[in-house]
Amino acid sequence: MKKSPMYPSIDALRDEFRRTDLRGPLWSWLYDVLGDFARIRLARYRPAIYSPSGVWDNDGISDLVNGFLMERGIERGAVQRALLAANDTVGAIRYLEAAFHRYAISERLRTVSSNIFGRLRDVLAGDARFYRVGNGRREVFGVAPAREKLPTLLAPDELSYAARYIPGDIRWFEYRTGDRLSPGITNEVLGRIAEAVMRGSDRLLSASQLMRLIRDRFGLIDDGATTSSIEVHASLSTKGPDPLEHALAADIASKALSRLTSRQRNVLRAWVSGDSQRSVREIAHELGISKSLVSKIQGEIGLAFRQLCVTGADERRQIFDAVASLLEA
Repeated sequence: MKKSPMYPSIDALRDEFRRTDLRGPLWSWLYDVLGDFARIRLARYRPAIYSPSGVWDNDGISDLVNGFLMERGIERGAVQRALLAANDTVGAIRYLEAAFHRYAISERLRTVSSNIFGRLRDVLAGDARFYRVGNGRREVFGVAPAREKLPTLLAPDELSYAARYIPGDIRWFEYRTGDRLSPGITNEVLGRIAEAVMRGSDRLLSASQLMRLIRDRFGLIDDGATTSSIEVHASLSTKGPDPLEHALAADIASKALSRLTSRQRNVLRAWVSGDSQRSVREIAHELGISKSLVSKIQGEIGLAFRQLCVTGADERRQIFDAVASLLEA
């Protein structure tokens, strides 16, 4: 089974899997497909956290893909499930890409973030600089010495106010010693952050509130579960999905445009021109074609973006901005 710009049929992939499992050409083909996905989709994330090599080089991507194929593809049967459950090759690849994405942003990162949160609680409970008020879920902390009249608890709407007291010189800490994970933030720095925020805001804070401030400081995004399972996403912003960097957005936009026909480019140019995306009616009127044809072509354009792993609304907006710039050039 030779690698081709066109995906092999799902039947060909299933037959290859039955004959050789992942010991033959199927491994190489999946390695190439997932490697491309990593370069397009994952290389925007902070390499010190996500890449096994600490940088997004060939070694880092290779280690990540091989790790996924071994741990998820073979040992947990992800490849077999993808081939059996999907109706076609594109569906199988999308299943594996989703599994690969979850693997990349959670396997190592949950350990890092859980480790940070656990050490933060240890620092608050064991460091003489802090005192505890309450127990269990009502447990909050202040900075010693405790006053006769205790400060009030930091309110949710005061979090952004309290963030200004985080020391400006703290940095993510990374080292490489075999398979041992870097702490991200050392205990000393965790103590500095907690003390500075408590003194500056003159408030009591819970460990969860401090972890939220740390998350925002380092551009980490809460996974919506519990604070102890925060996933560390390499975001350039602390709000919403991670935006693409300008260079990456321009690269994806260029690749998307290269896949479009002249007619699709004309619709896209009309679609993104101006300060906001225009309606189907406006595009149809400008180009002198029917609204149904505009909708059909927009669907074709959307497929071109999805094939490049652009799925989030924030990402589409940024890609469309890059597309508009390229079309104007």
